Amino acid sequence: MLVSVIIPVYNTEQYLSRCVDSVLRQTYAKLEVILVDDGSTDGSNALCRSLASMDSRVKVVTIAHRGVAAARNAGLAVAIGERITFVDSDDAVSPLFIEQLSALIDKYDVDISECEWIEFYDVSKPILGAENGFTTELRFSQTDAIFSSLYQETLKNSLCRRLFRAEIFRDFKFKEGQVFEDLWSEYPLLSRASRGVAYSSSRLYYYIRRHDSTMGDFSPSRTVVLGILSDLEARVSREAPQYLPAVRSRLLSASFNMISCIPSSGPDEYRCTLNSSWNNVRRLRAGCLRDSRVRKINKLAILLSYSGRWTLRHLLRWGTKLSRNR
Repeated sequence: MLVSVIIPVYNTEQYLSRCVDSVLRQTYAKLEVILVDDGSTDGSNALCRSLASMDSRVKVVTIAHRGVAAARNAGLAVAIGERITFVDSDDAVSPLFIEQLSALIDKYDVDISECEWIEFYDVSKPILGAENGFTTELRFSQTDAIFSSLYQETLKNSLCRRLFRAEIFRDFKFKEGQVFEDLWSEYPLLSRASRGVAYSSSRLYYYIRRHDSTMGDFSPSRTVVLGILSDLEARVSREAPQYLPAVRSRLLSASFNMISCIPSSGPDEYRCTLNSSWNNVRRLRAGCLRDSRVRKINKLAILLSYSGRWTLRHLLRWGTKLSRNR
C-alpha cells in the first residue's frame, strides 16, 4: 500500500536534507515523498531537485509563495498514495514512523492513526531510535476522538504525527492564509473519520523547535486561535451541540493562555484580545467548572478568575514563568 508523504518547504535549506533523509530511511518501503516548494528564496528549491535526482521516490512541486496551507493543498492534488501523512521540512521522523502508524490503521481498522513526538531545540541531528520502550495503544470512536482532542486529553491537534486514509481528504482543502491550520482543520478532519482513530504512545515524530519558528514565544498571529475556536463554537452549536462543552473548554483554555502571554504593552489589538479573552472567561467559567472533563489546571485558573481580571493575569504569568524556570 503506497503512502504519500507531503513535505511543505519554505526557506528551510539547512534542515531539509535531514528531514528527507529521515523519511527515506523508513522501514516501510512503499513511499512517495512530495516536496512542495512554496516559493522559497534561499537554496531550498535547488536542494529539492537535487534530492529528487538521487531517489525516484521523491517528487518536487513548485508553487508561488502562498503559505503552508496552499503547499499542503498542492501536495494533496498530486498525491496518489492510499494513505497520507505530513512532515514539516524542519522536523524529522523515526525510521519506524510510517510502519507503526500504518500497522495501527490495519490493526484497529480506523481512518487515522497518531503517535507521540519528541522535542529538540536547534540540534544538528535529532536522536534517532528514541522511541518508547513500553507502548500504550488506544482506539477511539469518531465521537470519542473529537472529545479527546477538544478536551486536550490523549489526542492532540497536529497534522504531523498522524497517518490518514487518503479518502479523508476527498473534496477537502486547507484554508489558504490560515494561521494555526492544524487547529482549524482538526474538527473537520475528525468529523470525516467515521471509523475512528488509533493512538500509540511511541515517540516517532521529532519536532525541532527553532528560534524563528511560528510556534515559539508570543506573536500577534497567536491571537487567531480565539477566532478559530469561536467560529467552531458557533458551528457545533448548529451542527453537533453534543460537542459544545468540549469546544468551550478548549476556548476557555485558549483565553487563559492569551491572558497569560500577551505583553503588557503593545498595539491596540493586544488590549482588544485581552478584553475578549476576559469576556470568554466570564462567560464560560461556570459551565466549565461543573464539567468533570475540564483539565484541573484550568479549573484552578477558573477559581483564580473570581479574584478579578488583573489578579488572574498576574498569577497566570507568574505560574508560566515558574514552569519555564524549572
